[in-house]
Amino acid sequence: MGSNLYRHTLDDKARLMVPISFRSMVGDSIALTKGIREKCLFLFSISEWEKIKESIKSSAKLTDPNARRFERHLVGSSFEGTLDKQGRIVLPNELREYANITKDVVITALTSRIEIWDSASWDEEMSFFDPDAGVTIDI
Repeated sequence: MGSNLYRHTLDDKARLMVPISFRSMVGDSIALTKGIREKCLFLFSISEWEKIKESIKSSAKLTDPNARRFERHLVGSSFEGTLDKQGRIVLPNELREYANITKDVVITALTSRIEIWDSASWDEEMSFFDPDAGVTIDI
């Protein structure tokens, strides 16, 4: 059984190796975009990304300024591409700046996406986790 969290370092060309155990989740064609509230990046398979875009398209009202802002944030800042032969992706400068990613990163697989964090930002975010906070998830 593999880990769902890895610490990696970007190379000099801002490439990040996607762990082998995560590649089956996203395949070779990927979409990379800004996280929604936290300063991280979301990595989706193209098929999952198409579902998200279709959901936004069918539910967002052009007359709602918040819906337009959300679409700009998530879809307008996205990059679509493929993993190279070594399973790496280039993190575009705009997205690295958004997530404060410089060199050391945490990459973690969740249920429908992979999140990419600056290592220090991840550690800070996880320090806020309170297992007694009363979050309920129906399974």
